[in-house]
Amino acid sequence: MTHRLGDPLARLSTQSLGLRRPLVAVLVSLDPLVLAGGHSFESDLIEVAGAESLTHASGLWRVPARVDEIRARRPELVLVAMPAIPAAHAQAAVRTWFDPIPVAFVALDPDAVLDGSLEAAQAIRAAVAARE
Repeated sequence: MTHRLGDPLARLSTQSLGLRRPLVAVLVSLDPLVLAGGHSFESDLIEVAGAESLTHASGLWRVPARVDEIRARRPELVLVAMPAIPAAHAQAAVRTWFDPIPVAFVALDPDAVLDGSLEAAQAIRAAVAARE
């Protein structure tokens, strides 16, 4: 079981070796606005996908946030990683908050680590690559 998930994630991780790692803000809640903390499952997955989490240095699992604070840190991508992708009107609102920073949405449930982690990491890698 471990190899079924770990090996593909390791292969994905090696694709970004030696490349610049863009800074990504990972939102795990929109109301209230919350960032994935450093070394949370979401932040670790961001790093596997070839980027660096805005909260990498944080020891907290979740970090309350404000739009102006996130914008001030100048992420190159805002990633909304939640168990369900928000409705179209919520997606439009988030894009407005962070414009012109690109925003991507990925379905990711940290409580279901084995279900969908590889697909989520691949989607994150694609979002990171698309903003380059």
